[in-house]
Amino acid sequence: MKFPYWNRTLGADHFYVSGDGLDFGSDRNLLELKKNSIQISRFPAPGSKFVPHKDITLPPFAGAQAPHSPAATRTARYLGFVKHDAVQESTLVKDLGNGSDFIIESEPSDERTFLNRLASSEFCLFEYGADMSGLGEALRFGCIPVLLTNRPILDLPLMDVLRWREIAIVVGSNGGAAKELKSVLGKDGTRERKREFGVRASQHFTWNQAPKPYDAFHMVMYQLWLRRHTIRYARMVA
Repeated sequence: MKFPYWNRTLGADHFYVSGDGLDFGSDRNLLELKKNSIQISRFPAPGSKFVPHKDITLPPFAGAQAPHSPAATRTARYLGFVKHDAVQESTLVKDLGNGSDFIIESEPSDERTFLNRLASSEFCLFEYGADMSGLGEALRFGCIPVLLTNRPILDLPLMDVLRWREIAIVVGSNGGAAKELKSVLGKDGTRERKREFGVRASQHFTWNQAPKPYDAFHMVMYQLWLRRHTIRYARMVA
């Protein structure tokens, strides 16, 4: 029998890697691949090319030079930090920049400055769909991620592993409601718990040259194991 391992499940125990995801095509083999096999793509994934019940996204890189636990005497100088290109809503960025409680990057900073800003801020803002590459670094430095979005996020990295509600805050992006955003963040009474859990979770965002237990590579492999045979569609008859 040709392709016995594929034919026994029609690809339900297979996976493929595609940075931008695959479209549904008319070719039968491509359709079976898309419908049955697990797609691994970047985060955030293009909405029309991501199937939440089976596909997964790769955790953004988090460097190994950050501490594994926040300092006991950690005192944040700023309420929030907005990395360059992490928030595209210009009105919100402008309004947040009018005060002194947010650091707003107008251009990319060097690594040392970037890490210092993470370590000195309570919250780090990320607009869903913008540059979210600093998400893992934020967790590692105890800067609680605030995800700005007006729709459900179904492609968060490590959805089968992490309880995102315990390490991040999801806030609606209401066209520049800076005052409301600051109010929500200022009243959050679980920040220390979120920070502690986030720092612990950050080990799962670390990509090592030689994989280590509980790092990003192992967590991706674990998700693949969990999602094998998630669903299998019948073969289409031409």
